Amino acid sequence: FTDDYAVITTDKGTLAIVNLNNGSTLPPVSNFAPVFYNIGNTIWGRKDYTLSAFNLDTGKRVDLPFKEIISTDSDQWLPYIDANGIGNILDLKTLDHVPVAPLSHPLPYHWSQGYLAYTSGTTISVFNTAAGKSVTLAGATAPADITNLSIDVIENRALVFFGDKPALGGIWDVITGVAVVPPMPVSNVFQSLYQALTDKNRIALAVNDLTTNKNAILLADLKAGSIRILPSENADSPSFFIGNRVLYRDLILLDLTSGEETHFTAEKYAGLELAFSPDSKLLATGGDTIRLWDAVTGAQVGVIGLQQSVHRMAYTERGIAALYDNNQLQFLNIPATSIPTSPVNGSGDLHDVAVEGNTIAAAGDVNVQLFALDAVGNVTAKTALVPNASLPPVNSYMTVAMSSRYIAAAGLTANADGSSPNTIVDLWSATTWKFVQRLDSQTGVDAYDLSFSPDGTHMALTGSGASVVWNMERSLDQPLFVTSQGLDSGHAFAGNILATLEQSWLKHTIDLYAISDGKPVGTLRRTVNISSGGGGGEGYRIPIAASADGSHVALVDAMGELVMWNVPDEAKQAAQSTDTDKANVIAYCDTLRADQANPNQNQAVKLTWSWFATDIQRVYSHIFNAIYEIKLDGTALDETKAQRSSIMRDKTNNNNWTVYYNLDVGMLKPGVHTVNYRLTWQQAINDGITDYGPNTDHPEDTGTCTFTVN
Repeated sequence: FTDDYAVITTDKGTLAIVNLNNGSTLPPVSNFAPVFYNIGNTIWGRKDYTLSAFNLDTGKRVDLPFKEIISTDSDQWLPYIDANGIGNILDLKTLDHVPVAPLSHPLPYHWSQGYLAYTSGTTISVFNTAAGKSVTLAGATAPADITNLSIDVIENRALVFFGDKPALGGIWDVITGVAVVPPMPVSNVFQSLYQALTDKNRIALAVNDLTTNKNAILLADLKAGSIRILPSENADSPSFFIGNRVLYRDLILLDLTSGEETHFTAEKYAGLELAFSPDSKLLATGGDTIRLWDAVTGAQVGVIGLQQSVHRMAYTERGIAALYDNNQLQFLNIPATSIPTSPVNGSGDLHDVAVEGNTIAAAGDVNVQLFALDAVGNVTAKTALVPNASLPPVNSYMTVAMSSRYIAAAGLTANADGSSPNTIVDLWSATTWKFVQRLDSQTGVDAYDLSFSPDGTHMALTGSGASVVWNMERSLDQPLFVTSQGLDSGHAFAGNILATLEQSWLKHTIDLYAISDGKPVGTLRRTVNISSGGGGGEGYRIPIAASADGSHVALVDAMGELVMWNVPDEAKQAAQSTDTDKANVIAYCDTLRADQANPNQNQAVKLTWSWFATDIQRVYSHIFNAIYEIKLDGTALDETKAQRSSIMRDKTNNNNWTVYYNLDVGMLKPGVHTVNYRLTWQQAINDGITDYGPNTDHPEDTGTCTFTVN
């Protein structure tokens, strides 16, 4: 299938083609190679060293003899070597092809993102496919026996490595060929550039430093025009950038400014819980012991021996309130005092603990148990909090949180009519201990984490794959927003950012949201070993914590390893700003008959569309079943790269619960552009008013938007 056609290949090489839009049949195409790939409505294949391509819209066909297909990674261009050994670029949209230069083994060449690097004698050149011309890289002299050549390009600047033992690397302007950073020697490049770690301006890869003959991380900042080599005995496999640091080997953070390494490790299979100190300087991990870590250096600075395993814990200015597996509660002074404190027993099963001032709250089966903390650190049972008698009773409070104003506990109601239980949050006054209000989470039947933001202005509950946030300074009848990823298993407040953990078998992803409006502001990723037993899924809870000052987010994975991120500066800035620099284009503005503001050629364009329903669960039903097809100027876009907003009530959509999708498409050329929007569903859904999807009166939703870039 292409964008608009179904193509069937017979065993005799004849193509039968059906237009999916109108059902018409195109004339058969004979003697065509087996279809290997399609770009838009162009198909191509290869057989017996003949490359065949056919544009189904125009009917244009080419059959080109070839020796080698260089790469198939582009959505528009296909680089290949023809029968005469000449490197060519085939435009898969127009089917025009441009000869570049003789290419033959053993002379190296390398293709990357529309750029072909190649050698001719002792010169090294780069062909810019978009510009249709080659430039010679100034100062790059290829040795006679050159065997290695690689290139990676970011915004018209290229990082190029060539030669072997020593390899040379530099940065060039691919428009002019001028050397931004002249070639410098690097003994061995452990990773080729296609394996390197990149972000919007930087490239990091493992190398061997020629001057020291030691392993190192090479950092190339293509925008700034710099190459640095940072020694590291363990340099290999850079994983991702975290602000001005790079993480590799999953456990080592390399500071790209100072060159310092931070090594993180924790007690294997013992990291059941973790919490930051209120001043954000220490991180505590709890299991068979409680270990204290310096949040800046990653160094272990203390160990507290325990007789029981920690189930949950809360960190306050004086120390840690620890809830053990046997339902005992103990306060541990930090720094430790000469007289140890004694544990006390709770009444029945206890599931979570919180502390504020000299009061400790523990979530019990049918109540919230309060304990007093004296000057020495001893704990005494005080009272139990229960909701109003007029409300349905609670089967079990699973998680508890405290602020200077409220004591909050989340759990499941026991409904007398036998209906499915609801996940609720009950609130009591932190000063009078009187019941205040019951909140409906509107999300499902689980309660994993409940917490207040450091300033107490927001409260979040994670359960059933979603995180629900309330603004505690507004009406509490409705949540402020609900996250839309559907895999949340925990959360923590990092200053004015909510960090939610998506937990799965192969990875742990931390999504960052501005708590003011639920706007996504960043993502942190962690790949875990699939053989780690309980490494994700619903059978194992991955604990997550964040520092109150908003600088760090941490988790302990299923192998007991402590992983900590710096919250990127970009996320902090985004949490306090809006995308005013981007031009929003509604994907179906023509259908809405909405006036679409026209962007200028210096603005990045963001396509946006939305869906709304009368309740949150119906929005989730749409999210899990929606199939979007978005085209810009006839070219299909990867809609999976669209960023999904939190779910919020939106006055624009009659105050219904709404989710927005935003897809960045970058800067566009001046002129008229058209967006085609199509939405179908895997199975029928209902938005609270109308049925949509297969076997309904509304199997699809379509629209267009025509706009002009000035």
